[in-house]
Amino acid sequence: MAALEGGDFADSDWALSLLDVFEDYYFATLQPTAPFPTTCPPAWEVAHRLGADPRTTAGDALFLAVNAHINNDLPQALAAQLDREWPMRGSRLASRRHDFWTLTDVIAETIGAAGAPWSLARIVRSWRSDVWDTALALVTASGNRWQTAICEDVEHAALKRAHLIACVRGMREHLIALPTHELHKSFDRHRGTVCRCNIATAPCDTWVSARS
Repeated sequence: MAALEGGDFADSDWALSLLDVFEDYYFATLQPTAPFPTTCPPAWEVAHRLGADPRTTAGDALFLAVNAHINNDLPQALAAQLDREWPMRGSRLASRRHDFWTLTDVIAETIGAAGAPWSLARIVRSWRSDVWDTALALVTASGNRWQTAICEDVEHAALKRAHLIACVRGMREHLIALPTHELHKSFDRHRGTVCRCNIATAPCDTWVSARS
């Protein structure tokens, strides 16, 4: 990776370690095992299932996978990485934030180079503040119950975005790019009469923030 060799990162070893953890979260969706979630996260279940459906366009299949990986996996991977050295000085945290921002730029540019539609690289960049804030919330959570509530919120938001990608037309890019708290306000219920995500009859709390 040119960015890792070109001095763009303050700590390239840390960035590589984060990438390794991030990758592990993806492989865990194929065969869920501890310490990762032992059931496939909902957004990944949708991405895997619809990605294999011939009715799904290549663009939507990519979008579903990117959504699940960034919005479901990355906050938890980043939290695990930060937790290894927590608590840390403000200067080190700022350095980690810089490297995380740089890493998401690399991810976005890689997606853009693959010819992804819908300005997907721009949307990925729009998600990174949410990812960073959620990771910090996980690291600083007061106990397991609060961590669980945050992880449930992460899963709910990723599933909402999967539903927007697969089942909703019109303003979906705008809604998908919203910060999570704005997404919960603007998209607080199931939309449409046909749902390829099989969540049309899901409980109402699927559409409400776990922290609302």
